[in-house]
Amino acid sequence: MSDWPLLQSTLNLEGFDLAAFLLSAIVAIVSVGFAADYLLGGQGMGPFWNSLYATLGAYAGLCVRDWWLWPYSAYEPYLTIAFVGGGLLAAVLTVTVIAHL
Repeated sequence: MSDWPLLQSTLNLEGFDLAAFLLSAIVAIVSVGFAADYLLGGQGMGPFWNSLYATLGAYAGLCVRDWWLWPYSAYEPYLTIAFVGGGLLAAVLTVTVIAHL
C-alpha cells in the first residue's frame, strides 16, 4: 500500500472514473497555469511552467498535510485548502522570484 496521498486512490480507479479524474486533473492544472500567468503578467514564466510548479507545490502541501498534520483531522477541510493553496502559491512565487534574479 502506497503512502503517497492520492496515489492509491488513483490506482484503484478504472474505466470512466479514471478517464474523468485524469481529464479533470489536466483541465485544473492547465487552468491554474493560465490563471497564474495572467495574474503575474510579464513576471510569469508562461502557462506551462506555472502550471507545473503550481501542481508540484499543491501536491507538496497535500503531502505535508497528510504526513505530518494528521492529528488535526478535525479541521480537515480548512487544513487541506490552506496547505494545497499555500503550497501552490509558495511554489509559483518562489520560482518566479528565482527566475527573475
